[in-house]
Amino acid sequence: HKDMKKTFEIKDNFLNQSYFNELQSIVTSNTFAWYYQPYDTEIYEPNNMMFTHLLYKEGNVNSEWFKFFKPIAHLISEIEPWTYLTRIKLNCYPNHSKKIIFNKHVDDETGRKNMFNAVLHMNTCNGETILMDNKQEIKIKSRENKLIVFDNCIEHYGTTQTDTHLRILINFSFIR
Repeated sequence: HKDMKKTFEIKDNFLNQSYFNELQSIVTSNTFAWYYQPYDTEIYEPNNMMFTHLLYKEGNVNSEWFKFFKPIAHLISEIEPWTYLTRIKLNCYPNHSKKIIFNKHVDDETGRKNMFNAVLHMNTCNGETILMDNKQEIKIKSRENKLIVFDNCIEHYGTTQTDTHLRILINFSFIR
């Protein structure tokens, strides 16, 4: 259907492999700081705990590691041009020994127009990122170096994994 607006895009093997390997070794090292979050969205559910590392938000560099991850934002602009980077955040989900389905949400609830998000999976596992596109669930398996770019208005959620210790991804938010 020609006039259907493309609302998301998936790119496998997004980053150059050596750059990806460098970033993967950073986020999986025992010296990288992860910060405990008791819930994944504003709605508290006891099992939805995770760890995050905020690299950048609304013009403020929040981490010494920002410089390693910033080039990804410029590579994303080749897929989807943007004028303003609003956030880069790393998410780390521990293995809960069962699949936990997190809350549906949009990443930016400020109501700003022309926003889009990108998720880069940092490891392969049986966790998923699920996009709600026209009430349809699009399940995207966590595969290392897979990038998903989607409009901010698309509700989405993730699941935990049961086959690896951690599920790690990077979230980006932009204004076109």
